[in-house]
Amino acid sequence: MFKNFEYSYQFLPIFFLRLVIYPLFKLKQKHFIRLLIVRILELERDMYINKLHTLIHPGQGIAPVLLRGVLGITFVAHGAQKLFGWFGGYGLEATGQWMASIGLEPGWFMAFAAGSAEFFGGLFLLLGLLTRLSGAALAVTMLVAIFSVHIGNGFFMAANGYEFGLVLMVASLSLVLSGAGKYSVDQWLYRVARK
Repeated sequence: MFKNFEYSYQFLPIFFLRLVIYPLFKLKQKHFIRLLIVRILELERDMYINKLHTLIHPGQGIAPVLLRGVLGITFVAHGAQKLFGWFGGYGLEATGQWMASIGLEPGWFMAFAAGSAEFFGGLFLLLGLLTRLSGAALAVTMLVAIFSVHIGNGFFMAANGYEFGLVLMVASLSLVLSGAGKYSVDQWLYRVARK
């Protein structure tokens, strides 16, 4: 049985050439090129749609909902500290001056970028809106925070280390991988788009 399989397997390329490729060459050259281009575009379109489907699919789990809630509240609070001075924060101008003092120039823009990413990214996580994109933006924000502020202080948070930033970064990345889960705007948008 296996010998027959190996024998037929050897002739598979010839079979493919005779039944698929050879008839294409009987077409006029311009029809063949047109057919080839159309087929390549169809394949690219299908691959793009599959990748887009994977990217926007929110998943069905309940665990991301819990993670979104905790992360969303945490990031909204930290972003509000930077942008508005709420919850004991310093506001945009003072945060910008501090960022400029540690070498993140221009300080005002960097404070605005970090505060906006945290505040609006956290808000989007709470709603479950554009969760993968928000999680990616928040992960990058935490990566910058770790390497520009906390890495020199060691691991533990008690010494202003990178422990807390690392946890927030990894949790954000987990939402990039899992999606929003149930009870999210992404889930609703996905259902509407599939109809």
